[in-house]
Amino acid sequence: MPGRLRTSLGRPSGVFPATRWLFARLALLSLAVTLPVPLLTANLVEAGAVLLGSGVLATSWTFGYLRGRTSVGADVADTIAVFAIALASDVPSSIVAALVSALWFRSLEGTATRAYLRPVAYSAALALALALWPHVGDHVSTTEGLQFLATVPMLFLTVVVARRLAWMFLERQVRDAVGAVYAAAIEQLLGLTDCAAIREVAAEADRGFCQAVPGLRIAKADADGQHLVIDVRHGDWVAPPERLPLALVGDVPAGDRPRERASAARPVADARLLDAAAGARCVWVALSLPVVPRLGARSWLLVGAPGAVPSSLIRALRNLANHMALAYAVAEAHDALTERATTDALTGLANRSAFTTALGGALADGSLAHVSVLFVDMDAFKEINDRLGHQAGDQVLREVATRLRRASRPGDTCGRLGGDEFAVLLPGADAKAAAIVAQRVAAAVRAPLRRAGDVVVPLSASVGCATAATGTDPEVLLREADAAMYDAKRVSR
Repeated sequence: MPGRLRTSLGRPSGVFPATRWLFARLALLSLAVTLPVPLLTANLVEAGAVLLGSGVLATSWTFGYLRGRTSVGADVADTIAVFAIALASDVPSSIVAALVSALWFRSLEGTATRAYLRPVAYSAALALALALWPHVGDHVSTTEGLQFLATVPMLFLTVVVARRLAWMFLERQVRDAVGAVYAAAIEQLLGLTDCAAIREVAAEADRGFCQAVPGLRIAKADADGQHLVIDVRHGDWVAPPERLPLALVGDVPAGDRPRERASAARPVADARLLDAAAGARCVWVALSLPVVPRLGARSWLLVGAPGAVPSSLIRALRNLANHMALAYAVAEAHDALTERATTDALTGLANRSAFTTALGGALADGSLAHVSVLFVDMDAFKEINDRLGHQAGDQVLREVATRLRRASRPGDTCGRLGGDEFAVLLPGADAKAAAIVAQRVAAAVRAPLRRAGDVVVPLSASVGCATAATGTDPEVLLREADAAMYDAKRVSR
């Protein structure tokens, strides 16, 4: 606990936190410097009142700094303490220096209304103390009233300058934090070709934005008829919405062309629905997202924050949305190239390279006791091509590929090795299990194919099976299955 307290009271990093830390220390220092004047001339009761009031102020300011906010009760306690110190002092206006420092510190946080009410409360406390001051103890009326009137404008001017300074520091802090989140997200997007990973980067960035901007809420909404379906949400929501009317973003155009850039942010049509969902009054804007072909739906970001949505955040969201659209396009191109490199164009099965890679992976998997391979070769396929043409031959190959998928087990890999040769990888299957699948495959292929014009094409295939323990060379197992297939073909003749 003492260690955490020392950490909390230490100088923090960041411009705004460091400024709060400095102003809090200056306020406490000003209060300490103020104390000797009233204490040296006060009687015992007055000194007690001064010390008690000073203790209340020091405690209130310290806890306000540690909590990062000031309660209404703390402001009331401060006002009463100011009244007590001023009333007990021979020089009531001596407390003003400490109040100015306190206003610098207190005005950095909370709402503007609360900030401007503090000098009003402090001035009222000082005015009441001055009115009662001649009637307390042995005080003699002086010109304190005129000095007090001269300090009132300074109290309000302090709040004005402090609020402006706080806004500038907060804006810079938010801009720096948003920029750091954006830069990290862009760096993570580089080289990503997995759509799930791209979405996770976006979600992580939105969570980071919500931490960077106080009170920020972000929701991604997809168009569904006349409604918006809320896909993901970030930030604090009291009653998270699932569906909202499409009219909410009616004035915010959605992209209709693939990878169209994100639009400028515009206010939503009716913020009351979103305010109710967020549980707070916010400024809401809608930002249309680029159309991503594989995702399909038109989408928007609904962004809300108390007071205003920072312009730096809007720019970051727009640029990130455009980078994500580019990342999705790269992922789409990568998937197309991968499919072209690993898939047989005619049948959609794994090509020889992809099948061999899958076979090698299965044989290297130490958790599998056995790995089996079926080698399937069409019978009399050349006659089908010569008699009916290559178009009919292609139809036969596509049909055989479909039947192989249906006859094999979930998790098996079907491949076309070339021409009329196919193979089926059976991970974890021993010889007995492989023989059952082989019989099922042979029976599936044997069914005749009916073409247009009631042309019936008889089909059959020879199936060879080979089983090996893990660690076997893939090419060796494939050759054994090929040899078993030729044995089956000779027997069938």
